Amino acid sequence: MRQLLFPLLLILVSTNTMAQHSFYVRLRDKDMRHLAMDTAGMSIGDIRVYLNTGSGKKGVHYCGQSSALNTILLEKTIDDKKVFYQLNTNVDFLNDSTLIEYSFIPENTSSSRYYDEGVWVLVKFKKNKPQLEIDKKPEQAVRIPIVNGTGIYYYASDTLQKVSNEQSYTALCKLKQDGYYYLPSLGRLYTLHSIDEVK
Repeated sequence: MRQLLFPLLLILVSTNTMAQHSFYVRLRDKDMRHLAMDTAGMSIGDIRVYLNTGSGKKGVHYCGQSSALNTILLEKTIDDKKVFYQLNTNVDFLNDSTLIEYSFIPENTSSSRYYDEGVWVLVKFKKNKPQLEIDKKPEQAVRIPIVNGTGIYYYASDTLQKVSNEQSYTALCKLKQDGYYYLPSLGRLYTLHSIDEVK
């Protein structure tokens, strides 16, 4: 059984070339010389969206079940000047105004295709950090239980109890209770960001 330790994705960026934020970096002119963008791009309001198809920050962009795309670049105009931002490899668009930052992504294998429907995990806390074993569920539990919306569910006394409305890594860390958990739709831990936070 695969065992995953958090955090799964650490993006190390040199602070003397890029301004680092939690889920994106603001690129400087000299950084842009090392990037290659797709030429098409698309518009979301006043923002242009591109894929970094060349070098630059290493890593594979995780987009739903596909890991074939490179990182996403955003172009904004600020004071009549074009400013570029590069999203971390674990960030994608949820819709036109919301970005989703995954902090838990099951390994992309043939057996993980159903994780979008939800996933069971066995959590053991060590030094207040959760260690997760994927696809570990109580014997009597169904693979995809019926739950009431997104969040984190804890299994106790043959039932699932919603213990957090958030389905984030931070929310899981606050629980500090070993046991079986169920992560519904998306089958991941994530944090939502407004696209307006990119500045």
